[in-house]
Amino acid sequence: MEYLIVDILKKLGGLINKCQKIRKGIPVEMKKGDARHVCLSGIQTSIVPLMLSYGALECSNQSIPEIQLIKVCGLKSGTNKELLDQFDTWAKLTILIFTHFRLESLFSNLLSAIDNTQKDKRGFEKVQTSLFALITVSDKNEKADCLKVMSILRNSLHNNSINKNENFEKTIKGKKFKFIKDEHTTANIFEIIFLIDHALDIVEEIINS
Repeated sequence: MEYLIVDILKKLGGLINKCQKIRKGIPVEMKKGDARHVCLSGIQTSIVPLMLSYGALECSNQSIPEIQLIKVCGLKSGTNKELLDQFDTWAKLTILIFTHFRLESLFSNLLSAIDNTQKDKRGFEKVQTSLFALITVSDKNEKADCLKVMSILRNSLHNNSINKNENFEKTIKGKKFKFIKDEHTTANIFEIIFLIDHALDIVEEIINS
């Protein structure tokens, strides 16, 4: 974890606030089981425990001099660096997997609502492509690229984080992402938050369309 916890908490808090802002613009009460609210509230619900975990780590670090994390969690071995690296990986995968799942569910619901003949369509990219063909949003290719980067990262988990798809290289809002077939995918947590932040902008534009 080569970053300050205060920085990551600020970034994660920004995602929470963006979700809430988008939800306030939806013309359906937040308590209703609307797919748009379900998606955004689900993303919020996956982020809050991460923020709590980061905050607990920081609080423990400040309160206990020379803290040994193995004693905090009851393990018999492992350095602080090893445990924090594992935590960092868990945090990245948690926010990526849950957000991608919520986006896939939202897109499927919207596609079905707009065109009921496509309600049984499966596969994130197929659903996203079909949905984009039916709605009016700007820069569809750039938006599709952002979502594809998230999909490549998520799908690589089925193969020990190895990209089994074709080579893919795109620059998204000034940030370059490159994946090579049959090689490991890599992304730090700030890059994943960057993708989710952009994905929320995409969700907002889709909803407003």
